[in-house]
Amino acid sequence: MSFLAYIIRGYSPMLKPKQQVIADAVINLLHDCPSEASASRKELLVAARHILTTDFRSAFVPYMDVMFNEDVLLGAGITSREMLRYVAL
Repeated sequence: MSFLAYIIRGYSPMLKPKQQVIADAVINLLHDCPSEASASRKELLVAARHILTTDFRSAFVPYMDVMFNEDVLLGAGITSREMLRYVAL
């Protein structure tokens, strides 16, 4: 995800047709990431924040309700919730 966020910065026009696929992939990764893997989830959140600062943020509009769900964004574990709350803000 970090590599994808880096590539989007430089090659945004070429990846624009795939913006919905990228948004789907980010949401699926957040859904599928185990709650215990707080380091992996942190990397996902940081990369997602970088992607959301580009023009690709319009592809995430249909997923706003999912992005506001704390179980999806932070995970269900107490450790990941406490460790990642500052990253998700």
